Amino acid sequence: MSKSPAYLVLGDESWPVESLLKALAEETHVDAFVEGRGWLGARRDAKKIPPKATTGASQISRALESFECDARGADETVAIVGFRDSDTSASVVATLKSRFADMRILQLGARVAGPRQSLRRDVRWTELLGEGVDEELELLALQKRARELQKSVEGAERIAILLQDDPDPDGLASALAFRKILGRKPQTAPLVSFGSITRPENVAMARLLEIEVEHIHSPADLEAFDRVVLVDCQPSFFKGKTLPVDVILDHHPKASVPMLRKPDFVEIREDLGATSTLMTLYLRALGIEISQRLATALLYGIKTDTLLLNREVSEQDLAAFVHLYPRSNGNILRRIERPELPLAYLEVFRKALGRLKVRDGLALMVLGKVEREEWIPQTADFGLQVEGAELAVAVGIYDDKVVLSGRAFGPNIHCGELFKSLFNGGLGCAGGHRSMAKAIVGKERWETKFGARSLRSMPLLQASVFRILGQGLKAQGLKTTALGSVKASKA
Repeated sequence: MSKSPAYLVLGDESWPVESLLKALAEETHVDAFVEGRGWLGARRDAKKIPPKATTGASQISRALESFECDARGADETVAIVGFRDSDTSASVVATLKSRFADMRILQLGARVAGPRQSLRRDVRWTELLGEGVDEELELLALQKRARELQKSVEGAERIAILLQDDPDPDGLASALAFRKILGRKPQTAPLVSFGSITRPENVAMARLLEIEVEHIHSPADLEAFDRVVLVDCQPSFFKGKTLPVDVILDHHPKASVPMLRKPDFVEIREDLGATSTLMTLYLRALGIEISQRLATALLYGIKTDTLLLNREVSEQDLAAFVHLYPRSNGNILRRIERPELPLAYLEVFRKALGRLKVRDGLALMVLGKVEREEWIPQTADFGLQVEGAELAVAVGIYDDKVVLSGRAFGPNIHCGELFKSLFNGGLGCAGGHRSMAKAIVGKERWETKFGARSLRSMPLLQASVFRILGQGLKAQGLKTTALGSVKASKA
């Protein structure tokens, strides 16, 4: 919301209304009514409603007839209702909904079974004490936003859930969650991508959790759908493509690019470490049960995009992780995180290990030609574990492209910014986060810049990569702890 809500607190003396009133009043406008005492505070004239005459649901309902929302209106007011007697609570809630249809209500008491059609949440006292009023109020605020998301695609027969070209765990999990929020099946809301899943862990995740991603070839393929939803990505991710986009759900930094139409719903939460966190919040706000399969996917999505809660983590990320962990399947997570290694990869890795060079904190592993692109980032992950490595880069040749995968450790180097500065533009394309990045350069462009023999000789390829990385680090004033200048390998 754009501004702090006003609060209407209603209850009896069985719970600490005055303490809650004091806590809320420090931040915003609050009205409070206690059964048996009437309206509290200077902003209400208690004499107009005699204290002991106001007990009972009917008297409380009559007292509410004189209540008027402040200038912000009912849609910017949150009512917190808590009475010892559940019938009284239900009566007060009914009165509020009849007078203020847009008011959000946090009801303290027993859970109400069945789907919730109104903007309300129902909380047991034990849950309130365990989860906290602040968290429940945040979920209540998100509930309205989640309903807007549902309405944005209402009536669409087929919805394309578009992921980035190499779908990662956060995108896969968030797409599953979005489909759950809509109550859709794969037939009417398929996951689609212009690329394919490459990393071994991501392939294992898709296989073990039965996640199917359909391959599409061009934006024209999206015309077969009534709505197009981008999950864990934005139009800027699809360079050279102008897309029809109706919904954007993401956590990456916002970037504006031309689109065929203005989206109906956009939620880009840069304050969150993963889109999986946003989707977990939406699921909880809507009161949708999270299955073990979905919890496992979302938990892994948060783990990978935050590097096990070590990168760009918010309180919401931590809360989502804690909520999902007991609901997930630990055995499946372990199988995802330790996927099978093909014998062909081990042979390529063996040769790359023999060519490993570490200089002034920069570890470089050259794989040469590879059968599968995911072997390159997998090797970069290993490179960062090498003693003395603060920046690890693996380079391989795949499908007439030179692919570089980078991993950085520590605050001195932003791997994504480094790669973008070196490879975007005339040479190729690149992107990534502070701790990981990827660059792709066509073979012809690489050979034009570094010579025709640079891709035929592994020592020459290694020297070329050392040279370009060293120049980039020096130009930006970036360095590892021990890095002064990086020289090309003469191996």
